[in-house]
Amino acid sequence: MTESATNRSSQPATSPTMLEDLRLGGPLGERDERAWRRFIDHYCPLVYRLAKKKGLNRDVAENIFQEFCCQMVRRMPTFNYQPDLGRFRDWVLTVVLNLIRRHWRDESAEKRRIAKLGELDAPESFDERDWWDAAERTRRLQRAVSKLLDESSMRDRDLFERI
Repeated sequence: MTESATNRSSQPATSPTMLEDLRLGGPLGERDERAWRRFIDHYCPLVYRLAKKKGLNRDVAENIFQEFCCQMVRRMPTFNYQPDLGRFRDWVLTVVLNLIRRHWRDESAEKRRIAKLGELDAPESFDERDWWDAAERTRRLQRAVSKLLDESSMRDRDLFERI
């Protein structure tokens, strides 16, 4: 087993409870709102950074996240998570990559129509799964450090920032 495969399998899965709350909660229900907030807090930075990493500008990256959220809202009421078929976050990665690819196709077609140019190359290729997992670890570390700083004294925070 490769090191990156080991790292991927050692990360915890998306909470089945959160997925169930997204699926079953009503549009006005408090439980639903909390579940969607957790979902957005968890995936927004990852989706946005992946879009940026794939060469999209800020506005397009934000649009990709908005479209991703719209797709999740439409799909979650009938979504049936089956862990034996794969991890939820890998499915999310596939959805996001498809949105990015669709953007490139649409943009490329538009540019060909306007400028009658050949197809543009996509940004440099990289291993999306390894990047996705590393970005997830970075997000978790940032949240942990932020929580620790919130709970620390002003003196400790000052020392931490100086170091």
